[in-house]
Amino acid sequence: MSVFLHLLLLVPSVAGVSLSLTSGEVCEGAVATWTCVVNNSYDGVSVAWRNNGEIAYPLNTLAPLGPDSPFNATLTSINSSTIISIATATVTDIVNGSLLECSDSRFNSPSTNVTLILKHPEAANLSSPVFHDDGIRVSWSGATCLSSLSLSVHLSSVYEVDVKNVAGTTHYDFIPVTSGEYSFGLTSVDYSGNDIGSMNSTSIPWKEPKISVDTNVNNNIANFTIRNNDDERPPVTNCSITFDDVLKSCVMNNIVIFSITPGAKHSYNITVTNAAGTVNMNGELSNEVYNTTMELSASVDPLAVAASPTVLGVLIILSVCWILLRICWKRQWCCPRVWRSSFWLLFFCYDCCTYDAGVKGKTTAINAGLENTTVGGEKGPDTTL
Repeated sequence: MSVFLHLLLLVPSVAGVSLSLTSGEVCEGAVATWTCVVNNSYDGVSVAWRNNGEIAYPLNTLAPLGPDSPFNATLTSINSSTIISIATATVTDIVNGSLLECSDSRFNSPSTNVTLILKHPEAANLSSPVFHDDGIRVSWSGATCLSSLSLSVHLSSVYEVDVKNVAGTTHYDFIPVTSGEYSFGLTSVDYSGNDIGSMNSTSIPWKEPKISVDTNVNNNIANFTIRNNDDERPPVTNCSITFDDVLKSCVMNNIVIFSITPGAKHSYNITVTNAAGTVNMNGELSNEVYNTTMELSASVDPLAVAASPTVLGVLIILSVCWILLRICWKRQWCCPRVWRSSFWLLFFCYDCCTYDAGVKGKTTAINAGLENTTVGGEKGPDTTL
């Protein structure tokens, strides 16, 4: 089973020596690097590493700390005041519980060390997406020691529109370019390449506002009330009404009042905007007393648009089939012989009824002549003397 390493400082940094993890993660399969800094407080000081009881004095090239150690160390900087060295390892379960130490060359100063402890992997927990600024923010937590955290973005739960490696982060801000329903998937992969967990989010609608407008005209006053009919869409960021040349801002569910001139017609334009887009409504009114409600929405589901031609085509095919079956159904009653012997001949409207009617007519006439014994047997006048 894959496990992770946890960095635990047993002894804090002391004067003259410091040790810290400077790259990578302390996880099984990860490449991790520790940096040791030794202050040059006396002549002849150098740096030394110790792991699994073996001491090594690093040079200018990477070299193992010992035959039983997974670490390789090298010097990276030497000057009059400090010596810097790094130790690097591809972490495995071999180092579980082992001690990595760094000190001066004689280990005279108290050394700084870390103990490596293995832990089980943890997959990320995906939260529900929310609207954030001009896009959608999706967040997660609990991700530990992952080489890859793959975030996929889906439109209408069908089309995959984006895939990102978001390892090392806790959220991602996605900016949609198409109106529709968006959902997200998150896959956690550890440093050994194992998929340790996948999650899918709920969908979130990225669509223009869906608004209704209540209009009331009475006593030379026009009242407009804008209502949001779908709170799950991005919040409204701007609302305005232009009445003739007068521009006023509007707030959802609040009344906006304009004066009307008796006998005159007035034009108005309503504009409502959110992060996904803008919808507009234009119209005219006079001082006639009335109340009305109008719906304002510019959202179009791309799947619904794509499905319309398909539905129309299916309806046309069904209509043609119905007409053909009606014709052939009638013909099968006067053509039982053809119906029984060849359904497809009848289906393609073979005119068997006319054919059978002609054949039957001739047969009936011949049979009638044979059965009448008087036909051709009349006697003429008696000429016997």
